[in-house]
Amino acid sequence: MEQGRDNRPQLSVVVTTDDETFVGELEPVLGGETELIVVSTRPVRAGRATALQVLGLESSYRRNRGLAAATSDVVAFLEDGQLPAPGWREAVLNALAGGAAAAIPGDLPLHAGGNVAYDRPRLVAEHGFPLFTGAPPGSPVPDLLVLLRLRDVVAAPGMVLMRTPRRVGDARRVGRALRARRQPLLAARCAAADIRRGSVTELVELLRGVLQQEQPYEPPPAILQPPREIVKVLGGRRLVPVVARRKAKLHFLFRGGDVMVHLYAAPTAYLRAAVEAHRAVSDVATAGVPRVHACQDGADSLWLAEEMMPGAPIGEDVLSAMREQVSAWVVSLGGRPGTPLESSAGWRTHRDALLGTRFPADVRDRLRRSLEAVDGLRARHLHGDLNPRNVLFDSERFAAVDWENAALEFLPGLDLVFLFLLARGVPDENVVLKPAPLAPYLHGLGVTDALLPHALRVMLATWALGERNRRARLGVDPGPAVFEPFFLRYERLLGSYT
Repeated sequence: MEQGRDNRPQLSVVVTTDDETFVGELEPVLGGETELIVVSTRPVRAGRATALQVLGLESSYRRNRGLAAATSDVVAFLEDGQLPAPGWREAVLNALAGGAAAAIPGDLPLHAGGNVAYDRPRLVAEHGFPLFTGAPPGSPVPDLLVLLRLRDVVAAPGMVLMRTPRRVGDARRVGRALRARRQPLLAARCAAADIRRGSVTELVELLRGVLQQEQPYEPPPAILQPPREIVKVLGGRRLVPVVARRKAKLHFLFRGGDVMVHLYAAPTAYLRAAVEAHRAVSDVATAGVPRVHACQDGADSLWLAEEMMPGAPIGEDVLSAMREQVSAWVVSLGGRPGTPLESSAGWRTHRDALLGTRFPADVRDRLRRSLEAVDGLRARHLHGDLNPRNVLFDSERFAAVDWENAALEFLPGLDLVFLFLLARGVPDENVVLKPAPLAPYLHGLGVTDALLPHALRVMLATWALGERNRRARLGVDPGPAVFEPFFLRYERLLGSYT
């Protein structure tokens, strides 16, 4: 494979196909000097190429999985059946050699997807291809939505194809995709693209009247193939999707009688550790934690079946009226005191991640001192995302759901502070600057008055780091940062009395 100066290939090509015959045709056309990544929904023999078997979700999901696997600075995307003509590779590299963000065949590809090349770091910085459009493979929607955001788009006349798939996209599909985005796209943003006036006019018509709105997203029925252990728990009960607003992660919920089933796409090691922590907590908890019935891997997925908990998300009025009962219950979720944080491998990994985050130098210095101060606290169980939406109340009992950020050993009191911090939906500075109402419960966890500012600083940094990680995910518009500005603003006030 031809490599650049840092031993990486000069070009990565991502193709979405389940056709082994096509892969066999494509490999010799690209040659051994190109990194080929084949993304498929079933096992495919890919020769020397990198093969990724993924869930049969939309086109953008498949492309983003390929993008994450690519290693070169230039990545091109082909759709099923697209074979480059001689000179295509050179045309791609030459078109992007001048620092452009993307190269297209000289006209906006409204009729078919693929055959577009990108500067990979720039595409990753733009969070890849937007999810939740419903665009199938071969659709132009993923490229359109990215090209509208990028500047410095150039034409590459040599990027022709020997064969292209049948026409699969139309203006209505593009319009639906644009309406499904979190914010309206402005036609003026395509002015920087080097495309013909006719394409711009057509695009303006597509964008005219697009309104900002949220759309519920329901996963496609084709992915509902739970593994054996999950099927056994369901006992013949049919899975019904729980339609939810778009989330910053590919996490789908289904209901099967009194069983709640979670489907996580592209599970990470972090998620797997959280699921094991949830299972361990549910085994010892007396109430308020859904019992895990089964957990099993599927193709590009992790499935979890758990007890369905009664109640509805808790409101600010209940949190205010029942502060003492809620606080005592949250403390009980943490279980018995564990070993000191400094002896927990998981906590040490988190501590190193906090110290490695590029906060301002003076902030990092104060954070380091605070981490040293809390190292002797006894660890407790962590839910990890105990916001009011994840706390159910049925007039008598409380329950915590969505445990995919759980940990067995973590900083005590974090769940308690987080719940009241977000009681009104947005971070409440008074919870941090005037923590007296929560102090008795934090004292019971070993967080003394002297340690309280240090613990709060570490909590704020933890939420800022978690937000950074969420905002780095491919496929989702991250929106404005909330927790990091909050941390940088208020940790300085904590610094005045530590």
